[in-house]
Amino acid sequence: MQVPNWLWILLAVALLGLLVMKPVLNSTASQEVWQGVLRADGLELRLVLTISKAPDGTLTATLDSVDQGALNLPVDTLTIEGQAFRFEMKSLGARYEGTLNEDGTEVTGTWQQGGRSFPLTFKRVK
Repeated sequence: MQVPNWLWILLAVALLGLLVMKPVLNSTASQEVWQGVLRADGLELRLVLTISKAPDGTLTATLDSVDQGALNLPVDTLTIEGQAFRFEMKSLGARYEGTLNEDGTEVTGTWQQGGRSFPLTFKRVK
């Protein structure tokens, strides 16, 4: 079964949002990896979000949709306030809004794209 294009975009947006979660990275970490599964229209798509922190504190991130073979998708904007975070991928018309748990190991949120919403949780990989 072929995956619809809008679903790829939705996945990319969700992962990119997690990449910019500045509070998640501690001062000594240079990279963190987060994994989640987007369930939509009977499909399960594995997503991997990689957040990198430069020596100057700047964060960058990439999102991989493993099952679709889409790698290194960039995030356009990210806003983090306390444990709340939001990111957008304008090229995909998608956004992700989530909340980081108390111990910083999980983000629970919603992926929105094409007028549809899907629950999506990312867990940090050690």
